[in-house]
Order: sequence, then C-alpha cells, then structure tokens
Amino acid sequence: MQLSPLASFLAVLVALVAVMVPSSLANPDGSPVCSVDVAAMAKNHGGAQNSTLGFFFDITVLTNTTFAVSVKTKVPTVANYRGLLLWANSARGIRTGTWKLPPNSKGFKTVCGGMSVTQDRPGLRMLASVDPASPVNFVLTVPADAPQPISFSGAIIGELGLKQWNVISSTPAPAYNKTEAASMFQQLGGASAALGSGAASTSASVFIGLVAAIAAAVFV
Repeated sequence: MQLSPLASFLAVLVALVAVMVPSSLANPDGSPVCSVDVAAMAKNHGGAQNSTLGFFFDITVLTNTTFAVSVKTKVPTVANYRGLLLWANSARGIRTGTWKLPPNSKGFKTVCGGMSVTQDRPGLRMLASVDPASPVNFVLTVPADAPQPISFSGAIIGELGLKQWNVISSTPAPAYNKTEAASMFQQLGGASAALGSGAASTSASVFIGLVAAIAAAVFV
C-alpha cells in the first residue's frame, strides 16, 4: 500500500523527532543504551561534573571470572544517588560479562543483553543496604577467555539534581585478596557454590578517578 504525501511526511517527522531526542541517564526507566560517551553527555545535558560527590566503585574479585561491585562515596554527607549506568570492558576495550542484580533488587535492571546495569524507576537509590543480609552488590561474570584485566566504568547522578554528575573512568579490577573475597562470598549468602569452585581471585576497595570537565550526560 502506497502512503499518501501527508502520511509519508508524518512518518518522516516522527522518525526525525525520535533521532533528535537524546537518550539520558535521567530517564526514569534507565539508560536505553550500554555505555557513556563523555562528549555526548556534555553536549546534551549541560551542567558540570561534580567531583565533590566523590562516587566510586568498591570492587571485589571473587574468582578469576566473577566480580562484586557496589557504589560508594568518599563524602559522608552523600547518602543516595538518582541514576546509574555500570558496565565492564575486557583488556581489549570490549564490553564484556553478564550482570546479576542484588537479592530482592528494587530499582535496577540489566540492559544490553545483561551487559550493563541501570535504574528501572524514578526515585533515590541508597548507597548502603538497609538489610545487611542483602548487600547492594552487582555481580559480574565474564567468559573464561575474556582478556584480563577486567575494567569497570560508570556514570552516576547525585540525589539533588540531574546536573550533579560523576563519571567513573575505566579502572582495572584490583589484585586478589583471599580474606576479602571470602567475606564478600559470605555477604552474598554463600554464593561460592552458585558461582562454582576455583575461586582464585581478588578483592579491594578502588577509588576510580573521576573524569574532569564534563557536563551531565547522555548515553550513546
């Protein structure tokens, strides 16, 4: 069936609007894409990176292929955040792995075939879990042949507004620490059995450098 000139014009107009409207971390339903482009963030959202929020990822390497990651801050007065995009790359700079959400997770979802984590509804996310038995840790499992080290990146919106952004740069997972890995396994509910044996890996709290001179964000 051939479209009328008016119908054709409207179809083109709708397509153009869809292209022009940016996809944003501020989207209450989370990011529709997989990773952050800093230049696009600065161009489309305005505002500026707020390094005073002090967000970082606390990374525990559970096995050679399994990692636990939580969002923390170095600033005592910062208790929550509003938006999140989290992903990991192999040593070749290729996005890798599949994420598992925390137990009874509310407010988060995986996107891009499970390769990224974002929020799935409006509202604040707490940095610390109210239930010690269900810590807010996102668990990543990568293929056994993924080139190491695995690096973690993300973008976080502060609780007070969309223009309060931290972008967390790509940083390799820390060295294995048997004691911390065992402690994290226990926090995760004895997940070692579910994750498999061969838990020879690493743990530590890593402050991930904040990317300077950006302005809030859009995903590409």
